[in-house]
Amino acid sequence: MMTEVAKLPNRMIILVTHDIAFARDISDDVLLLADGRVQAFERADDFFAPEQQNTKITAFITR
Repeated sequence: MMTEVAKLPNRMIILVTHDIAFARDISDDVLLLADGRVQAFERADDFFAPEQQNTKITAFITR
């Protein structure tokens, strides 16, 4: 159900998850928090890009 709601027009969902696959499937933007600080805020396509250069993002995605 969450996936269907996320795809509705003019909707914003703030979701906290460690499920990377789910985040990739429904996100337009991704905010990465670690140690109480914003480590990254990017468009989902950029965040999950294979050529990602941000080491914090790469470490999170590959763990």
